[in-house]
Amino acid sequence: IINRFKTLTYNIGFVKKELFDIQNTSLTKNDIIWMKHHYKDRYFADPFLIDENEKFYYILADEYTFWEIKGKIVLLTVNKENFSLIERKLLIEEKWHLSFPYCKCKGEWIVPEAVASKMSYAYKLDKKTWKITKKVKIANEGLIDNVFFKEKNNIWCYASTIEGPCSELYLFKLENNFLEKQSKTPFICDLSRARSAGDFFEYNDKIFRPVQDCSEYYGKQTIVL
Repeated sequence: IINRFKTLTYNIGFVKKELFDIQNTSLTKNDIIWMKHHYKDRYFADPFLIDENEKFYYILADEYTFWEIKGKIVLLTVNKENFSLIERKLLIEEKWHLSFPYCKCKGEWIVPEAVASKMSYAYKLDKKTWKITKKVKIANEGLIDNVFFKEKNNIWCYASTIEGPCSELYLFKLENNFLEKQSKTPFICDLSRARSAGDFFEYNDKIFRPVQDCSEYYGKQTIVL
C-alpha cells in the first residue's frame, strides 16, 4: 500500500572529488552535493553541462512533471557556491517525451532522446539568447541515450534502440548530417554495459565511457569503462 503512494524522483548531483580519488576509493553518497530547488511537482534528470563561468553552471536536463507524464529539455542555471537552482528555462518541448539532452560542453547542438517520435533530431542552440534556432532530422528511428565520438574526420554515434533499450548498443556513422547504422547486429549485447550513462571523456590520455549497469534492474549503477 505504501508503494502506491510513493513518487519516483531524481535530482542532479555535483561531485567535487577528483577522478583519481574516485578510481581508488570509489564514490560514496557523502561525495555528492545535491542541487537545491523548490520544485515539488517534477524532477530533473540526465544532466549535461553545456557551459559555465565563474559564478554559474549551465546545465541541460530532462524535466519531468508528474501530471504531464512526459519529459522536456530545460536549461538550469546553478550557483557554484551553494549549488542552488537560480533559473529554469524551457528550451525544447515536443508532443512526445524527451530526455537525455546530449551536448558537448561549450557546444551548440543538442541531440535528445526522442524514441517515442520514432525519429531523432538535432537542435541548434543560440547561446547568446539561449533559444533554439534550428531543428534537423538526423535519423529515421528513435535512438536511446545517444552519445557521439569524433575520430579524425569521422563522427560516430553509439546508441541503443527500442528493440533492446538496456541490452543492445549500435554503432552509427554521421554521413551528410544523417546517421547511418553500421550493422544490423548490435555492437555490444550486454545488460551491464550497453546503455550509455553520459558522454565519452578523456583522462590520463585514455578514453572512458560511462554506462548504466542494468543487469539486475534499470539503472542499478553507473560504471566507467
